[in-house]
Formats: sequence, structure tokens, C-alpha cells
Amino acid sequence: FHEKVTRREAEGASNFEQSEWTFLRKDGTRVSVELNQRFVAGSHGEIRVEAIGRDVTARKQAMFDNEERFRTLADNIAQLAWMADETGSIVWYNARWFQYTGASLQEARGWGWQKWHHPEHVERVSARMRQSFEKGEAWEDTFPLRGRDGQFRWFLGRAMPICDQSGKVVRWFGTHTDVTEQKHAEAELQR
Repeated sequence: FHEKVTRREAEGASNFEQSEWTFLRKDGTRVSVELNQRFVAGSHGEIRVEAIGRDVTARKQAMFDNEERFRTLADNIAQLAWMADETGSIVWYNARWFQYTGASLQEARGWGWQKWHHPEHVERVSARMRQSFEKGEAWEDTFPLRGRDGQFRWFLGRAMPICDQSGKVVRWFGTHTDVTEQKHAEAELQR
């Protein structure tokens, strides 16, 4: 577990250290084990390891399966989708967002997405988003967004807060729906 533990370190160890290990079974399958351990100084100068191991293979597989299902769903919806942390700083986009903008996650992470908004609308959109994020209220707005071809299309943007059990916002989930054709039809009707 650890190469060398002194008696003094063992005497000070009151909390368990947690680590995860992968072992190979005789049949060749892998098993993931969550190991909680601590070093304890014995009364005769020896140093013992107290450890509790738990097989977490099924839990890890379920998490992987859930993440895979989410990614498949999110990458194949018609909307551009994104997730932000509790402050509104974007941490994830779906594949459609990258396909439309041609951006990388590094370029668009945080508030970097503003580069793809029309310069005449970006301040208004940003201000309304910040206000919604500060209040923990759903956000909705319509704005032009630049595609990888340099052309702007109109999108209806929406974001919903995702809260924990106590009601605290822990992240945001947002979508952008292309409404360019609707905008053109509205303009025609007004003419």
C-alpha cells in the first residue's frame, strides 16, 4: 500500500485513506475495488494496516452505462446543448454545438461562447444570463449565433437550473434551438 510508514505517522492516522484499485481475477475479468485504509501503531511497536475493501465494479459499470446513454442522447438531439457550473461557467457542450460552431471546448469553455454571438447582441444576452444565474431562475432569450461557415442563424436559448436536495443550484442545463426559419416567416408576415 505505502512503501514506508513510520510509527509517528501511524499514531497520527485517525482517518481512512481512500483509493481505488483494479484487480485481475483468475478468469481474466477485471474487478474495481474501493479500498479504505489506515495505518495503526500497535502496542508492541508494530504498524498494522486496517483496510476495508468493497467491490465497486457494478457501480462503475452502471455509471459508465448512464454516462454513455446521456452522451448518446445529448449528441443526437436537434438542439445545441450545454452544461454550466453553478455560476454559469460552461463546462460541457454536445457534439451538435461543436459541429455548428466549429469551436473546441478550450475555446468555448467558461464564457468563451461569447465569440460566436453576434456583436450587437452579446452584451444583452450575457447580462440576461448572468441575471438569471445570480437569481437561480430559468433563462430564455433569442439571438443570432455564428456557425463555422461564418453565417449567423437565429436561436432560441433556454437554460434550467439543476438543484440539489436542499434547493441549491449545482449546475445548469441549456439548449439552443434554431429558429431562423420562424424569424424569416415572421418578417414576411410583417411585410
